[in-house]
Amino acid sequence: MRTLVFLFFSFLCASAMAQQPDITGFWNGKANVYGTILRLEINIEEDYSGTVKSPDQGDGSVPLSQLRYEKDSLFFAVEDFKLDISGKVISEELIEAQINQMGASYSIDLVREQLEAEEVVRPQTPQAPFPYTTEDLIFTNQKDDVNLAGTLVWPENATDDTPILVFITGSGPQNRDEELTGHSFFWVIADHLGRNGIASFRYDDRGIAESTGDFNTATTSDLARDASSVVSGLASRKQTKDHPIGLIGHSEGGTICPMVVSQNDEVDFVISLAGTGITGLEIIEKQSKAMAIAEGTPPQAAEETQAFAVALCQVALENDKESDRKKAIEAFLKEQFTPEEIEMSGGIDAMTELYNNLYATDWMREFLKLDPSEYWSKTKCPALILNGTKDTQVEAAANLKAIEYALRRAGNKNYSIRALKDHNHLFQVCKTGGLSEYGQIETTVSSETLDIIVAWVNKL
Repeated sequence: MRTLVFLFFSFLCASAMAQQPDITGFWNGKANVYGTILRLEINIEEDYSGTVKSPDQGDGSVPLSQLRYEKDSLFFAVEDFKLDISGKVISEELIEAQINQMGASYSIDLVREQLEAEEVVRPQTPQAPFPYTTEDLIFTNQKDDVNLAGTLVWPENATDDTPILVFITGSGPQNRDEELTGHSFFWVIADHLGRNGIASFRYDDRGIAESTGDFNTATTSDLARDASSVVSGLASRKQTKDHPIGLIGHSEGGTICPMVVSQNDEVDFVISLAGTGITGLEIIEKQSKAMAIAEGTPPQAAEETQAFAVALCQVALENDKESDRKKAIEAFLKEQFTPEEIEMSGGIDAMTELYNNLYATDWMREFLKLDPSEYWSKTKCPALILNGTKDTQVEAAANLKAIEYALRRAGNKNYSIRALKDHNHLFQVCKTGGLSEYGQIETTVSSETLDIIVAWVNKL
């Protein structure tokens, strides 16, 4: 569940035709991404180079490449962020466009004037004074030569047996706070833990923010080694080495928890938040339909979306050689779309590259085959498993059943499994579970979720 964090683009290079509206210069727009309004700023130079950035997600700019401008039509493809943009140039002051990313679409109007940020109310965002200290630390995954930078929260009333929770982020590039749709998911939880006498360490994913390495080439196994390295680092550090160390993982992070347990005996307990117990292919099959229906897609259309996603995944799995996968994906797309639809999406080469990067990366291929129950069946330490009944990304019933069965096979006598009623993937109380609700809900994490975590840890 490469929960989406809206980052940006590269462009196709071509010369504009005579008498076309001049698109060079600055363009600004706002997109509603799963309920969060994010600004986009594009600067196109006369030679069709330039930069793009999302000021609501940071100050960094991404160089532009690849822009196609024919008649009044624009097409943009961004391989690194797995999206494409198609638009119509209405005038030199307006471009009506659509962003397509991971099967979701967002409308965006690009205009010349500067746009102000939307005011977002997040009442749970931590506020000083804090009854704990924080310290920035760096731990190293020596096998992969990756430095993992993060923040240690240390309660003022810490004792010799104060537990430490290591946060493991969900899928997609995440910083230590796991900022999603305007929410600082991990920061809110870490703050609540700290205020209740529980220490924690949360870190930036490899290649993100202050951590080194390359996130784009990382698989789930690589990220598990990162988490294990953090545990080992804490276990060898003077201040923290004698304290119980647990894992708290969200989504893919919840899946990583038992993987780390299998390779590091310094883990004393685990907390899985929306983690998985079934294979990635089964996850894709369930979530592609559930997410579509939650956003108002008619059942038949949702089933078509599901069939398309599953078929593409199977193509990716059936071809180990990348060149063979691309040929198979190209053939599949030609069967699924008309020549006109392919042309509107930038041509078959662009479509093939886009879907190859969506469904056939090393991360995706490992994810599709990964069976978390194999690791849960070896997890003998105390475990708290929480999933939301309205989670459309990781269905609660199927995953909780698989995890519980695996823990029983492990002979684990100390586990608690809870399906939280009306909770979504971010553990917000919700109505539909649709991704568009995430940013619309003011609450970052339900008080019920926070209380369950604290109570369970305190009973260890």
